[in-house]
Amino acid sequence: MKRPERLAAGYIDIELLSSRDINNETGTFYQIRFNVGFTRLVVCVAGWSGICPERLNSWDQLSQLRSHPLSHYVCLLLPTSDLIFRRFKLPKKWALHQTPQFTWIAEDSLMGEIDDLHWTVMRRAGGELDTVAVRSAKLQQWLDACNNAGLKVIQALPDALLLPENPQGHTVVSLEDQWWVRYDTGASVVETPLLPDLLVRLPQGTRRSYGDLPEGMTTDEANPWQHPLLLIQERWRAERLNVLHGVFSQTDNRAEILKRWKKPLILSVILAFCLSLFPQFAVLWNVKDRQSALAEETRQVYQRYLPGEVPPSNLKYHFEKNINKAKSGFFTQLEQLDMMKQAYPDIEVRSVKYDGKNGALTLDVSSMEKDRISAFVTQTQPIFGFTLQPGSTNPPYTGVLIGGDVAK
Repeated sequence: MKRPERLAAGYIDIELLSSRDINNETGTFYQIRFNVGFTRLVVCVAGWSGICPERLNSWDQLSQLRSHPLSHYVCLLLPTSDLIFRRFKLPKKWALHQTPQFTWIAEDSLMGEIDDLHWTVMRRAGGELDTVAVRSAKLQQWLDACNNAGLKVIQALPDALLLPENPQGHTVVSLEDQWWVRYDTGASVVETPLLPDLLVRLPQGTRRSYGDLPEGMTTDEANPWQHPLLLIQERWRAERLNVLHGVFSQTDNRAEILKRWKKPLILSVILAFCLSLFPQFAVLWNVKDRQSALAEETRQVYQRYLPGEVPPSNLKYHFEKNINKAKSGFFTQLEQLDMMKQAYPDIEVRSVKYDGKNGALTLDVSSMEKDRISAFVTQTQPIFGFTLQPGSTNPPYTGVLIGGDVAK
């Protein structure tokens, strides 16, 4: 949908407004502009060239707009002459993450009651903030006038601030007996006699004008006169500024609420995620400790039975491999001795001693029959080289079998 044109300071402007430019709302909008002091009203159906503003004869006619389908989608233009513009230079971190007390900072340059000011940040650039302030009582008066007429205001913003911006200087355009001036840090609306004094106070730069300037004043870029309400259209299409925030918010302000709670919500989600992982980390830590303890215990066992070897990672494979290498070693001979012992179940082996240095076995045996001990020695002689040292001469008969070098 093509966006219709706006009206300027001192008038009521009714127009269609692209919804995606206002707080992501859906639908279309009116735009309304009050004159200073509520002295006159002008209605204009904007969006079509050649359509001139039409004045309302009385305030009662404002309530006639409530029957319009767009009566609940109104954009209010605020008279720039009733606004205060200030540029503040703050520490970068403060400007980005905190909302300073602008009234307290600018109190030396303000006159009259200053506690009633409602501030809005227009632009942030590092440590510089361009702001606009309006008196809360006056803003509330404008909103009440719309509400009493059955109109719901969705957006409010300064009117002259929407003039085409001149980065190298300022823009000037006339409207009846007033002049709208747009400059880098803000905008102003002044009567014709005060225009020269205002321009002298502005920073040096080029002057862009629309229409003829008062006698004795020059311009750097002259353009044909256009109604200010037509000039503000291009800037307004991309403008997202809205003075209606905080206590003046006219919507549920979901975007602002989400922005305020975004960081705490993210931190809460991260904290909840970390807490959910804590039990698993605790289990893994416990398992790691158990694995380390088992690895140390295994290393000690390996060193005990295979002292000359370094424990490898695949312990079971290497342990069995090293055991199988000892064909004539202690374990193999002990297995053979057990197999031979099975033929003499009446012989009891009371102890087994092994001399690792000489590779010899020493057995302490007993039996109820003396001949059985002699027979066992005779059978194992070829393998173990046992010699019998008799012990007890009465049943049960005992003896000590001293073997040779079983490692051979």
